[in-house]
Amino acid sequence: MGARWYDPYLARWLSADTVVPNLEDPQSLNRFSYVRNNPLGFCDETGHFPIPPWPSPWAAIREAAQGFLTTAVGRVVSTPHISAIVGYALYRQAQGGAVPEALELTTDWYFEKGGPDTRIFGPEDGITQHLMSDKGVNQAREKFVQGGGEDMTGRNPFHYSFDVGYFTETPKAFLRDDFSGSFLGSYDVSIVNVGAKNDCQVHVTVENDTGWASATRIPFTPIHYLDNVPRSDPGPGGTLWQYYEWTEKLCAQ
Repeated sequence: MGARWYDPYLARWLSADTVVPNLEDPQSLNRFSYVRNNPLGFCDETGHFPIPPWPSPWAAIREAAQGFLTTAVGRVVSTPHISAIVGYALYRQAQGGAVPEALELTTDWYFEKGGPDTRIFGPEDGITQHLMSDKGVNQAREKFVQGGGEDMTGRNPFHYSFDVGYFTETPKAFLRDDFSGSFLGSYDVSIVNVGAKNDCQVHVTVENDTGWASATRIPFTPIHYLDNVPRSDPGPGGTLWQYYEWTEKLCAQ
């Protein structure tokens, strides 16, 4: 384009670039270099900015992989850990006898057996009873007390992040035959006074969503490689919302 003269034998411009394309890129600070010293990956039509001469093959591969993961087959193939849990749940159900509530909900979520997208569980249900003494709910109780007994409600009043538990709950689940912790993962807790604060009666609600985002989240990060899908979409694992509720005595003083 006539911006600068270039010597192909030296692989350098004969005059310095009049701009620095990217101050945070050390390769850009050499104003005599050509396309960040990467002539196989870029070209420079203006003499000022390196651009890819063709779409990156890795971009095409990544795009194809992301498209595959959004399909029903892709969700199944890319989550062998979920398939293993579902397979164990089906095995237990085929054996007859009592099956832990969390395993029943696992197959309900995965195979979308019917019923509403939102389920409400009371104090008589097994997972609710597990939550009453769970680490995340105990942390929420501490926050409620430290806050002087003010209602903890609204969006994300207390979030329990299931990270260390990712590695500890699964072995415990098989030993205790209670899969509640591994099924729930992370969840939100709200605590609301029933009547006056000095009555020490509160209503506790634990909100949980079971979907592909939580099933494929990388521990200790917010990163997940599958997004939630509604139960109306084809394929397994449409998001299932649960609310676990009970009333208890909890004083702020």
